Amino acid sequence: MKLYKYMERKWAYKFLNHGSLRIGTLHTFRDEESHGTEVGDKLEGIKKVTSNSLTYIDTTKPEGIPYWMKQNINIDEPNRLVIHALEGMGSRYSDPDSYIFCITDFFDKKAMIDMGYNSCVVINDSDAFFKAVTMKLKNKAEFWGAAKCVYQSREVKDTNDKIPASFIKEPQYSHQSEVRGLWLPKTNQTISPINIKVKKAAKVCELYA
Repeated sequence: MKLYKYMERKWAYKFLNHGSLRIGTLHTFRDEESHGTEVGDKLEGIKKVTSNSLTYIDTTKPEGIPYWMKQNINIDEPNRLVIHALEGMGSRYSDPDSYIFCITDFFDKKAMIDMGYNSCVVINDSDAFFKAVTMKLKNKAEFWGAAKCVYQSREVKDTNDKIPASFIKEPQYSHQSEVRGLWLPKTNQTISPINIKVKKAAKVCELYA
């Protein structure tokens, strides 16, 4: 499967010639001031899940609490908390930070320019590319996989809660046709973008524009 990576031209050449590549993190892309609104998104990795059927929570029975509520309730607190809500409940949920690499499944010159880039690298073999990058990250993270973003509202019903928050983007960004590779950190320590050298990944790529 071919994928496309928009870059500044100088970084495209450094990647193709030396294998130099930067892997970002989910949470750093929330900084719209640094990345701009075409690349950054203050709600990156966040969704709000609501349920009409969830009307009762007892923290002494954590198995009955949905994952999207547990993030906002301290179930380890020794004091018991009981919540009644006749009309259901809702909660904002944030995916844990992860390493991500953002690409697209087709080349769009206008989208590239709108994002502030002037060059594009085509990944001719995405499986080989992600395998090579994963080997470089093996001491830091495990490869979750690569998937296309789903362009929908971040507010979802629990009955239709099928898309990880890391892969939800608002419909106005659908022209980007974004695909993400995602790696889960092996520790709970704070992570930040990293620069790696991965010549094996560069071998399955070439300059496209």
